[in-house]
Amino acid sequence: MKMNVELETKGNNLIVRIKGELDHHMVQNFRSKVQNGLEKGQVRNLILNMSGLSFMDSSGIGVILGRYNYLKKTEGKMAVCNLEPQVKKVFNTAGLSGIIKEYQSEEEAMINL
Repeated sequence: MKMNVELETKGNNLIVRIKGELDHHMVQNFRSKVQNGLEKGQVRNLILNMSGLSFMDSSGIGVILGRYNYLKKTEGKMAVCNLEPQVKKVFNTAGLSGIIKEYQSEEEAMINL
């Protein structure tokens, strides 16, 4: 299955809506799109909306951690929202839930970042 990545900037937040599968076939495309979005304009924070993400493997975890580390160096923040149950399980098992805050919606994430 393919992956679709939609980027939207709201204030100093980059919102990334992911649909499909974030696996080793798709991480390079995801990384370059998100990094390009982060390097434009006044963006400081990243919100990953995962409502359409049906699958994520270890390479997906790696690319998310990479963006987290980039934001940490630039004093930005990162959040996720709308995790599907299967993806949430992977997220929790990998320990990402301990470092990246999860919110119920994009709006809630924007208010709290």
